[in-house]
Amino acid sequence: MLSVRLQQILRYINPTDKIADIGCDHGYLAIGAIEKGVKYVQLIDNKAAPLSVAKKNLKNYEKLSKISYSLSDGLSKVDKKVNVACICGMGGDLVSYIIENKIDVARRLDYLILEANSKNEILRKKISDLKFEIIDEDIVYDKKKYYQIMKIRYNEEAPKLSQVEILLGPILIKKHNQIFIDYLHNQLQTIHAIMEKNQVLSEKLNNKKTIMEEILNETI
Repeated sequence: MLSVRLQQILRYINPTDKIADIGCDHGYLAIGAIEKGVKYVQLIDNKAAPLSVAKKNLKNYEKLSKISYSLSDGLSKVDKKVNVACICGMGGDLVSYIIENKIDVARRLDYLILEANSKNEILRKKISDLKFEIIDEDIVYDKKKYYQIMKIRYNEEAPKLSQVEILLGPILIKKHNQIFIDYLHNQLQTIHAIMEKNQVLSEKLNNKKTIMEEILNETI
């Protein structure tokens, strides 16, 4: 059974896609993609141990899909037949680096699916600066943690994200579903705890607090 986080990532994958899973870990996303009908998956990791585990886990799926394994960094050895890259389960700064480091590969893909465990603001600013647009995004709550998942593609004409959109996500703000509202309350609780301890907030945190309260007031 896939986690809630991986299930949401999988929703952004089409059965006709050929995917590369960057930082594949144990290969569970690839298994889910194959079960969905994907006929080509490339599992990429810069560590041999996860790739070895993934190979064992996918052994029974070799007749259902073409599977390849690459011991490499980021997008450096993505197969030319791949049209979608999944970069998930790492910090937003590292996801940003992976995209920028092989920007030519990232640009040629139909889209990328990103899930950063932290620093989503850094990631959104970077993809905006690199002319990628967020075509969909969602937020899930899984194992007592909130995860933001984005589907992006290169678009030379993509408008720059505003400060508010970088902070909270342009599509998450529009959807303003219950999990997003819960996330805002959770963030504000953290900020209030910092206020109680330090009495004052940094300018950045104070701006963040103001923006979140304004968004909440609009969604109530």
